[in-house]
Amino acid sequence: MKSLLKKKITDKELKIICSQISNMTKSGCDIILIFQTLIKTSSPNTSRTLSLVKRYLESGKTLAESFYMTNRFSNFFLSMVRVGEMSGKIEYIFEKLSKYYDREASVKSKLISASIYPVILIIASVVVFNFMLLFVVPNFEGLFQMDDIILPRSTRIIFFLSKFMRKNFIPILLSFIAIVCILIKWIKENYKIKRWFDRIKFDIPKIKKLNYIIIADKFSRSMSILSGSGINIGESIDISTKILDNTYVDSRMKIAREYIKRGNSVTKSLKMTKLFPEIFTSMLLSGEESGTFDTSLENISSYYEKELDSELDKMMKLIEPLLIVVMGIIIGSMMILILSPMFDVISRIS
Repeated sequence: MKSLLKKKITDKELKIICSQISNMTKSGCDIILIFQTLIKTSSPNTSRTLSLVKRYLESGKTLAESFYMTNRFSNFFLSMVRVGEMSGKIEYIFEKLSKYYDREASVKSKLISASIYPVILIIASVVVFNFMLLFVVPNFEGLFQMDDIILPRSTRIIFFLSKFMRKNFIPILLSFIAIVCILIKWIKENYKIKRWFDRIKFDIPKIKKLNYIIIADKFSRSMSILSGSGINIGESIDISTKILDNTYVDSRMKIAREYIKRGNSVTKSLKMTKLFPEIFTSMLLSGEESGTFDTSLENISSYYEKELDSELDKMMKLIEPLLIVVMGIIIGSMMILILSPMFDVISRIS
C-alpha cells in the first residue's frame, strides 16, 4: 500500500489540510470526523494518504504516529504534530503549520515564475537552432555546389551538422533524452556530485546572494515555529537544517551545533557558519539578549520575505535581456556563416 503513495503531498495541499484541522479542532470536532471531511474534500492522491491516517487513528495510534506511518510527511511536520499533542495545543500548531506551508508554496511559486522565462528562451534558442539546421540550411546548401566555390571551414561545419542531423535526428533526440535522464538520476544519487552542486550555488555571484536570502528566510521561519513550540534549540536547528536540503549547508551547520554544545550563544554559533547575512545575526542577537528570540525570528522571516521578492525582480530584469542577446548572437552567427559565402559568389559575378 505504501508503495502506491510515493508522490509527495504539495505545500499547497498541506496548507489547506493544516488550516482545516486547526479550524475544525477549535470548533470542537472529533478527530475522526475531521479526517472524514478532509478525505472527501482532498485530491484522490491526498485522500488515500489521509484514509491511511484515519485507519491508524482508529486502531489506537496517536496523530503523530498515524502521520509517520504513511511515510508521506517530513520530520518537521511530524515533530510539530508530536509537540502539539504533548502540549495540548494541536489547533495552535496546525494554525502555525498552515501559515508556514502557505509561505513555502508562495516562495516556490515565485522561484518557478522567475525561472520560467529563462527556460522558455533557452528552449526556444535550441528549437530555432535545430530548425535552421534541419530546414533552413539545406535550402542554401545547393547554392554552393559549384566546383570553383571554396567554402570557409565554419560554413562547411554548419553544412556537415545539418546533414548529420537530418540523417540521424530520431536517434540523436532519443539519445539526448536518455543522457539527460541518466545525468539527473546520477546527480541525485551521487553524494559527491550533489555536494559539489550544492556548494557551487554559493560561488556564483547573483545565485550566491539569492541562496543566502532563501536560507535566512526558510531557516528563520522553521526555527520560529519549532523553538516557539517548546522544542529544544539543538533539535530545532537539526530539523531546520534538514528542511533546507543542502549538503553544503548541512556541513556548515555542524559547526553551529558544536559551538552550541560548548555553551556558546545561538547567534554566535550561527555566525560561525558564515551562512547568514550580518542583518540576520544582528536581529537575532537583539532578540536573544532581550528575551524575544521567537519574535526576532518572525521579524527576520518577514524582512527576508521582502528581500527575496526584490532580489527575484532584479534577477529577472538582468536575465531577460541577457538571454535575448545570447539567442540573437546564436541565430545571427549561423546566418552570417551561411550567407557570407553567398555574398562572395555575388561579388564574383558582378
